[in-house]
Amino acid sequence: MPKKQIEQMLTSQEVAEMVGKEHGKLIRDIRRYSEHLTEAKIGFSEYWKEGTYKDITGRQLPSFSITKKGCEFIAHKMTGVKGTAFTAKYINRFHEMEETLAGASQTALSLHDNKELENLVWEQSEKLDLQAEKLDLQAEMIDSQKNMLVALTRVVLEMKDVMDTMSAIPKKEEKVRLKFSGEHVDESTMKSRAKRLNMFVGKLAKLSLSDKSDIYCSIYTEIEKRFEVSLDSFQEVLRAEYKSGIYSISVVAYWNDFYDYAFNMLENALSRYSTFSKGDLL
Repeated sequence: MPKKQIEQMLTSQEVAEMVGKEHGKLIRDIRRYSEHLTEAKIGFSEYWKEGTYKDITGRQLPSFSITKKGCEFIAHKMTGVKGTAFTAKYINRFHEMEETLAGASQTALSLHDNKELENLVWEQSEKLDLQAEKLDLQAEMIDSQKNMLVALTRVVLEMKDVMDTMSAIPKKEEKVRLKFSGEHVDESTMKSRAKRLNMFVGKLAKLSLSDKSDIYCSIYTEIEKRFEVSLDSFQEVLRAEYKSGIYSISVVAYWNDFYDYAFNMLENALSRYSTFSKGDLL
């Protein structure tokens, strides 16, 4: 009976790093591709499978396991140097996995055909005995590291509290879609607002020991969820008008409703720290 072949996959975090894209944006792209394939009555399980992973705070966040065929699909959506670089990176990565599996299979077959397996088990048993003796000698070192782990746990819990505050909305509004008025400002005001938001995100990241990209992702995700919009679509509109220098934070700064919502989120998060005054936002 033939052995079942192990399916080789990359995580969406690895792919996001390879293509130089925020993980949250790659997740949205893959979900959009899945919708298109479903509409065309084409299954997407051979390209990717959705799952979750735990971040450093212990939260369960969305993730995808992407097959080699899925990487090829994503590569076809890219052009120029980035597309070529990504293709080379994922091909090399899958070759590495194939070589590792091939080497492991060859080793297993070799050990099975002769008595080397018995000798290996004996050697490993002796090594484990030696390691047990070393672990006894390392007890003092482990005790000294406990205090460091306690301090690190406090930092992680504080980061979790900050991220929870960033996404906190009163319960009575949880199921209510916020109304989008469409009102916006001129280019000069947009740039000024964007600069202010970037400054506050940097301040929050420093106070909470968080990564700025995680804070930006929380803001964009909350806006899209509360207003039921896609910021990518608004970004395309702005780029058509101003050609260059337009980013996701520019979209938030340009439209009044998005800016007010992001401003309130940052204000609530920053107000948790005694060293921060709401007057700093003015």
